[in-house]
Amino acid sequence: NHTAVVLGDESLIGPYLNVNEYKTKDLDISVNKKLDLTEFSKLINNIFSIQKEKNTFSKAIFDDLFCNDLFKIFFKSYLKLKIQEKKVLNNLFIENSKSKDIIKNIKGFFELISSKSEKGSFYELQIHECNKTLSHIENLVETFPALENKENLLKIIIDKMEKVVLRYHPNQSGKIKIMGILESRCLNYENVVITSVNEGILPKGKTYDSLIPYDLKKKHGLLTHEERDAIYTYHFYRLIKRAKNIYLIYNSNNSGILGNEKSRFIHQLELDEKKERVFYNSNLTIENNMSEKYYAKTPEALKKLKKLAVSGFSPSVVELYIKNPIDFYFKVLLSVKDNDEESEHNPRVIGIVFHEILELLYNPYINQTLDEHKLLKIIRNIEIVSKKVFLKNKLNFKEGKGLIIFEIIKSAIKKMLKMEIEDILLGAEIEIIELEKKLNCSLELESFGFPINIKGVIDRIDKRNGIIRIVDYKTGSFNSTEIKLKNVDCCFESKKTKSMQLLFYSLMFLKNNPECDRLQVGLICMRDISKGLNKLGLKNLEQGYDYNIDKSVISKFEKNLENLITEIFNSKVPFKPNCLG
Repeated sequence: NHTAVVLGDESLIGPYLNVNEYKTKDLDISVNKKLDLTEFSKLINNIFSIQKEKNTFSKAIFDDLFCNDLFKIFFKSYLKLKIQEKKVLNNLFIENSKSKDIIKNIKGFFELISSKSEKGSFYELQIHECNKTLSHIENLVETFPALENKENLLKIIIDKMEKVVLRYHPNQSGKIKIMGILESRCLNYENVVITSVNEGILPKGKTYDSLIPYDLKKKHGLLTHEERDAIYTYHFYRLIKRAKNIYLIYNSNNSGILGNEKSRFIHQLELDEKKERVFYNSNLTIENNMSEKYYAKTPEALKKLKKLAVSGFSPSVVELYIKNPIDFYFKVLLSVKDNDEESEHNPRVIGIVFHEILELLYNPYINQTLDEHKLLKIIRNIEIVSKKVFLKNKLNFKEGKGLIIFEIIKSAIKKMLKMEIEDILLGAEIEIIELEKKLNCSLELESFGFPINIKGVIDRIDKRNGIIRIVDYKTGSFNSTEIKLKNVDCCFESKKTKSMQLLFYSLMFLKNNPECDRLQVGLICMRDISKGLNKLGLKNLEQGYDYNIDKSVISKFEKNLENLITEIFNSKVPFKPNCLG
């Protein structure tokens, strides 16, 4: 009893048990989990979505159903199922007019899962509680006709499940304790591992899950996020107080607009000079025995590549190939979309909104020199224009995550404009030349026998103190080292693709504007707007980095781009994972 694994995010107990349920002899697992937070609850939601959508349900609903852990674990192959099992499974897809039939089919499906799960397992406990809840609601259906409405039926099922707490303690003599943070009270361990030590999880911080405003809660002595955070803070520090070895695990992936931030607890501990700290950056890999997949460039694939070349290679398409040719094959040639492309708040949609707002704000001032008066007028229009763009893209900006994103975008744009005002007051002269400018040109590859075109959209072209600048807006994470190059060849490395994109835009601009002999190019990152324009720089031994991109640099880049496209069309080089590293 010397080691404890404490789950900061207690919802991880489900995935953990999926992997380790049959390897728990040495583990003392203490689980108290609400029934509505289990995979069974998600599955019921999926089944009702199918019933609602009938034969037209979307890819997202289909993926949610068949990517559910219960399906993946118990129904690995539909072809191997017995006839009776297939019948039970198929009943879920039948459009039923009666609520009792839906409940009966769901219970039958859960009983099928129960027959395949180990006796005394966490699954068996969940199924027992689910069927008990469904049986109770089945009796209510006969009494209350309103439950024949499927939306009402789903609401009452979820409402009942919210009140059921699962208590699972299969082995109380295990050597390693697995528990939630609140279950660690009054317990001491030599070795403590705490997972999900991220801000917003541990502690949870401020949430918007109550209709009662914060001020009213304080006035009437109701529990607020401050008291809840204080409880978690106490348990965290009490748990690690007597431990000899403490492992704090957090997610450092900063992708997307909101990203992940390590918990304030870690920042506080970093200030303690008395404690020895060791940091590990772990890139997790999952072992598998599958051979590496290769996809040959068939005549049909080459035909599609030719169509792509004629319509034009874009910077994002080239980036996709550099990072992973397999993704290029599926997404570009086979047109397979990511699941999150249907999500309302995926990074792509947020990027589109950010670009559209800036275009509408600056558009009245194209071919004009900016001044303080014009920029202040733009600032006053941010609210109206932002709402207009959100409504156009059918995005919610009044509550929840949509409201947070709405406020972040407004704040970032306002800060960007204020920085531009400061720059002008210090003597800079800025002229907007183009916004969201579509450009295209051809590469001279005579061996192909057909044109190789490239295309792209430049977010902003301006002139600052007489120097042409190409500006690319980014809403995701960004590191300045990604656009600092030793030489032009480096931009075709997977970690430097942002540099490739910037030089790609520069190539198109200079081909379309031969009178221009040099320019500057860079990124404005919404998540760190205070840095302003992050310029692409090439290593120069005398000056550190040279930020002026001239025709000699672009000539080298064009040659490398031609070599890459030649490889893409080489039928002897198959599509394989990360072939360019």
